[in-house]
Amino acid sequence: MASSAGAADEAADRAAIEKVISTLNSAPGSPGLFTDDFGDGAVLTSLGVYRDSPRDSPRDGPAVTIPVAAPESGQPTIHVSVGEISMCVSHDPMGELGPCGGMDRSGSAPASRFIIQSLRLITPEVALVDAVHNREFAGLSRRSPVLLVLRREGGVWKIASLRVMAPPLRLVAQ
Repeated sequence: MASSAGAADEAADRAAIEKVISTLNSAPGSPGLFTDDFGDGAVLTSLGVYRDSPRDSPRDGPAVTIPVAAPESGQPTIHVSVGEISMCVSHDPMGELGPCGGMDRSGSAPASRFIIQSLRLITPEVALVDAVHNREFAGLSRRSPVLLVLRREGGVWKIASLRVMAPPLRLVAQ
């Protein structure tokens, strides 16, 4: 009987953790999604996941990020967002500010989502999630392996850490 109760708790924990990742995909700025000591905001930004928008914190000024390489040049694209307006700096000499090539007609940012590969409950309070972050930009797809550490705080699972992992090396016979 005790093992079936433990299995039910584990299933509920897995479902709750999957819900956290789903919320990260759909609404990364949701309150309570991250632990108070989460310090990996720059990692999220490098993946193209934006927790705060300038509308939410107007005194911080415009959000400036360098998320991906531009497909035509391979150079980093400087992306500037102010409210609903989103612009990129071109790579021409004296880089001009203009519309981003990777934006869709609605002006939203490129599609970005985490896909869970495995979920391990390390302790009743800590879980590791191996995932792939998939980002679509200007018709190209960029996949990055990531490791998320989730911690249960007050009965609620929250993201405590996020790391981009190096892609696996391919072994080539010589």
